[in-house]
Amino acid sequence: AAVALPAYQDYVAKSKITSVIASASSGKSAMFDRYNEIGSMPTADAAAGTGIQEANSTSLGFYNTMNGLDFGSAAYVRTSATVGTYTITLANVNGNINGETIVFTYEDTNGELKFTCKATDKAKVPNKYLPKQCHT
Repeated sequence: AAVALPAYQDYVAKSKITSVIASASSGKSAMFDRYNEIGSMPTADAAAGTGIQEANSTSLGFYNTMNGLDFGSAAYVRTSATVGTYTITLANVNGNINGETIVFTYEDTNGELKFTCKATDKAKVPNKYLPKQCHT
């Protein structure tokens, strides 16, 4: 039991984080469609024509998904015309990592649109909780 319980808790935490990452990854198309639609990453506000949550935009459904996560709260920021990020503060995952953050980046790098993810503090969110695509 002393070995099995911690291993099970790690497994459950990893599956919950994988769910969050799957949601963020599924938004790649929406983010990049929106990027192509307006010529830059969408803004965080509802400014006419540029907001990520703008009515009838290709990114509205993704915005709603990220802001309705079961295992964390989301904050979107446009860091530049070519980079948008979602920072997820984990909650209801595991006592060891609740309150820690994972950052998802949607970026145009010389015409190539990329999605990356990483834990803000690798010491507090070790790779054992993250899928391989988020290992750094």
